[in-house]
Amino acid sequence: MAEFVARARALARRNGGFAAQALTWGDVTLDTQAFELRTAAGRVHLGNREYQIIELLMRGRGQRITAEEAQAKILTYRGQGYALAV
Repeated sequence: MAEFVARARALARRNGGFAAQALTWGDVTLDTQAFELRTAAGRVHLGNREYQIIELLMRGRGQRITAEEAQAKILTYRGQGYALAV
């Protein structure tokens, strides 16, 4: 888990600064500290890959993101890239 947190922080630095504590889009809030997605219907704790995909989509809202761009931006597992099922 420590490696994931370090990688997430590195990703935030590459995007121009540390990530906000929460990203909001409509009634959906992504808590970047707790890796949790909140809506009026409830809360969902996200796994590593789920969190990365949701964060990418929320930060790029209104922009088209291709599968190739998503794959390039999502962190790889131990340096080994693998295709996303998009």
